[in-house]
Amino acid sequence: MNRWNWTVTTLIFGLVLLMAPATAVAQDDNDRSSVQLSVGVKGGLTGVAGHGFENHESVVDESGTQVPASNDNLWPYPEYYGHFGIGLISGAVAELRFSQFLGVEAGYFFSQDNASGYVDKNDGQTGETLARINSEQRTSAHHIPVLAKVTIPDEIVRPYLGVGAGLVIQQSSELEYDQERRAGQYGENMEEAMATLNERNQIETSTYPLVMAAAGVELAFGSIVIPIEVRVGYALGVDREMEERARGEDGQIVYDGRYMGHFSVFSGVLYEFALLQ
Repeated sequence: MNRWNWTVTTLIFGLVLLMAPATAVAQDDNDRSSVQLSVGVKGGLTGVAGHGFENHESVVDESGTQVPASNDNLWPYPEYYGHFGIGLISGAVAELRFSQFLGVEAGYFFSQDNASGYVDKNDGQTGETLARINSEQRTSAHHIPVLAKVTIPDEIVRPYLGVGAGLVIQQSSELEYDQERRAGQYGENMEEAMATLNERNQIETSTYPLVMAAAGVELAFGSIVIPIEVRVGYALGVDREMEERARGEDGQIVYDGRYMGHFSVFSGVLYEFALLQ
């Protein structure tokens, strides 16, 4: 399934989630005719993860040149590693809740993401590690999530679950490599070799949809609510093949900056008030 199909699927899924609470309330014969609105801020730690590419994979640039070249004595492999890291995220949210039970939450968040990976370069005869090559991907991104939520009503402690969809719009993305020498030296001139790798491997920003799930608890103190939440997201349409996630350009490899997995641990402060009683 191509990315456009995944995007359409996500939008339809999001619309269904938006319609579900209103439909449930409309069909409830015992509706208590109460609608609450909560507005406030959430923030915390966010994590991202992605996969790397196999050594045999490559792309072709506009001149028909294979990158990386199989006869490249220094960097014959893609050198795009599996990666994981922790960053920060914060934003604003608003939730409409019907009968204290079914709700729809929408928000806007901004994140600073960091994802690190590495590979060891070993001596072909002895197996001794000559150098460790580290990669660091740094990204800033806007997030627009929409969740349908089910909350267990209570005066103070209110557990909840949510499912939904989101859109990630990367604002910036950088990819940088460095090395740690272990035994001996990988290549004749390590500084020159790393400069070559940093020049060859580039990354670009990406916009992509997520499917999302959340679980948490609200601590209510009158009109003030403190949420504690864990949220996870999976990027739709993430291809594992290099030719689908990268392109060749003037002898460089330009990677798609999207992450495969997202997770966040939130807290915050919300103000809750009744729209209808």
